[in-house]
Amino acid sequence: MSSLKARYSFSLSLEFAAIFWLIGLSLAYLPAWMQAHGLTSVQIGTILGLAFWGKIPLNLALAHVADRSRSQNRILLVMALAIVLLLPQMSRADGFAEMTLIWGICGAMLATSIPLSDSLCVIAWRNGHVDYGRTRLWGSGSFIAATVGGGWFLQTLGLDVLPTLMVSGAVLMVVASLTLPKPAGRQDTAHQPSALRRLLQGRQFRRFLLIAALLQSSHAMLYGFATIHWKAAGHSSTVIGLLWAEGVLVEIGLFAFAGNFSRLLSWRHLLLLAGAGGVVRWCGLAATTELAALVALQTLHGLTFACLHLGAMRFIAQHVAEQQTASAQSLYDGVALGFVSGIVMVLAGEAYLHWQGQAFLAMTVLSGSALLLLTVTREQRTQLR
Repeated sequence: MSSLKARYSFSLSLEFAAIFWLIGLSLAYLPAWMQAHGLTSVQIGTILGLAFWGKIPLNLALAHVADRSRSQNRILLVMALAIVLLLPQMSRADGFAEMTLIWGICGAMLATSIPLSDSLCVIAWRNGHVDYGRTRLWGSGSFIAATVGGGWFLQTLGLDVLPTLMVSGAVLMVVASLTLPKPAGRQDTAHQPSALRRLLQGRQFRRFLLIAALLQSSHAMLYGFATIHWKAAGHSSTVIGLLWAEGVLVEIGLFAFAGNFSRLLSWRHLLLLAGAGGVVRWCGLAATTELAALVALQTLHGLTFACLHLGAMRFIAQHVAEQQTASAQSLYDGVALGFVSGIVMVLAGEAYLHWQGQAFLAMTVLSGSALLLLTVTREQRTQLR
């Protein structure tokens, strides 16, 4: 491996590891921590949903800057520093309003870090500097470390140590951001003022966004309320952490060999697998909380998330011009993981309040709708410019 490839591989792997350490802790345990501090399921869903929504304008604005100046590395550093300063205030927050403000800002910046890092990695992947799957799997491995290690710490020391564990992840984000290279290649600002408009003019890109939004938002019940639901069923924090880790282990396996099987499967095939896996997974989680069944169902994370993510990244790499990569990432993240997922997260809080685990059935509708759209979608070979 050349020194340039080694630098790209190391710095991007470290950045993904840092981001997903913090994401693993927040996804697996923050809802339970909020519940322990007196918040209702509706309030928790609202806070998580606002963090999803808050990243939309942040994503779009920063993507425009990043595409024009190729400054993803500097933007990531600034956001990491801001998270380090704000996160310690979580443990001092007094009630719903303060928690909403603090996590709304931190969650939005954390979520915005993902598409900016992905855009760096997709550009490096396109130029032959990294293998996307093998670089991205370090984020998945860090997610496992956070959920398993976090589960053990929280089981031993209690939920009150969660903000401290999250701060450690934010510090690692700062360190990782300092190692990131500036994207190679010339700056091309001629197209950038209309990059978002040009992307949205493409019918295939719009349909891709809708399908990805349905598949991503189908995870809302899992991300927002699975830990609470499983704790109510009598499972310990350690067991829950292992359940989260199990799904990500399958994800890592798929990322590690993505370069091999992705040559055989198009982005559309990968999204079809994600939709089919979702229908089975969400029906199963609605039906049971038995540990053996949960172990089996968590293996489907490799389909519902890993295949979805690989399919989305492949679509962007193949169909979006390099100078519009950050803008495409921001639209994908802002619509699929932001606006739509934020709405579904809030609705999931209401659904869980009334129906508990049966609310997972609503997620099946989302996955099934994506499957129907994919059956009438044909791939085009042209690149959006």
